[in-house]
Amino acid sequence: MSEDNNKYILNSTDNDLIESFVELFTELEFSITNNIDDIDPDDIVFEIINKKDQINHTYPQIFIGQLSDRYKFLKTGGKCSFSEELAKTDIGRILIKRLLGDNSSLDFSLAFDGGLNGGKTFKISDHFSSGYYSDVISRNAASNEFDSIQIKNYFNFLCSYFSILAQSSLASLPIEVDYGCSNDFFVVQANVGIDGIDMSSIIDSFQDVDNNKPFSSLLNLCSLNSNILDCYILGKGERLVISGVWSKIDLKQQNIFVNNIDSFQLINHSPSVVAENNDLSNKKINSITGNSETINESEFVENKKEELLTSRVNHKRLAEFVKNKSVEMADQKNLDDLNVDDIALLLSDYPSKSVLAKLNIKGKEE
Repeated sequence: MSEDNNKYILNSTDNDLIESFVELFTELEFSITNNIDDIDPDDIVFEIINKKDQINHTYPQIFIGQLSDRYKFLKTGGKCSFSEELAKTDIGRILIKRLLGDNSSLDFSLAFDGGLNGGKTFKISDHFSSGYYSDVISRNAASNEFDSIQIKNYFNFLCSYFSILAQSSLASLPIEVDYGCSNDFFVVQANVGIDGIDMSSIIDSFQDVDNNKPFSSLLNLCSLNSNILDCYILGKGERLVISGVWSKIDLKQQNIFVNNIDSFQLINHSPSVVAENNDLSNKKINSITGNSETINESEFVENKKEELLTSRVNHKRLAEFVKNKSVEMADQKNLDDLNVDDIALLLSDYPSKSVLAKLNIKGKEE
């Protein structure tokens, strides 16, 4: 890299970049060049392209327009594919700036610059309660006139993906979920702790739908059921963060971002080093995506049910459910003010009735 520490965006498209792009790059102190001969190649941080025959490994690439084979592009080292329409929106600017290295946060409100209303948070401790929470999110989406069916499908695919990672000891539950909306956008952000998984392994779940390898396409299905899919690994926080965004503005295409981020200044998780056992990670992911041993989904579900029925009641999990559910009460009470009858009412929607059957009065009080 040259001594002046300049950062360049190489514009390899046929035309000048639109004004909204230029403003973003200028704000983040990038210079734009169309001629690689004028600069030190090591100073190029991203290359912008708009044709599939321009895809290569030379620089991290941003593709403007719709890609026919996003998996190949991402696997080759591409970072994102989005429309010019997205770059003109507030949400688009936030996502593009984060990709370019602007500081952000796991805090939902801070991550989206406070532009979302009615933000809500909950945690999912097991796959069996994901259906209930997908209903909660989709109802909220419908009440704000967003596509509730797409959002429900998206969330179910995402929870399945996280659960399979957890089963393979590559992620740890709970899934931490935040969601909220503005007039034009609905956003669901979810994250889990990870151990020994890299972005290449995550990209392997963007393959085309194959009934013989169902888990190899879960993130692709998430993308197909959203207008924007943003995935990043937060290295020092050891988190995988995936956000789905739905828009009332016509963005012309499905937009996708993938990235590795070392750390945020505003991160609240304790910093640590991400495990880099790629061989172990790939073997586990291969079993998930069906590239070697195929997982029997019905057997997996039955085994999990058996584990749930034979284990002790998880009071922490039930407490999280009660906490999340109590927010919906007409006469919202502090958690300390809830009595046994209140808790019984809140737990009436808990997905696993067999677990509730084990819960006695003493357990509810705990």
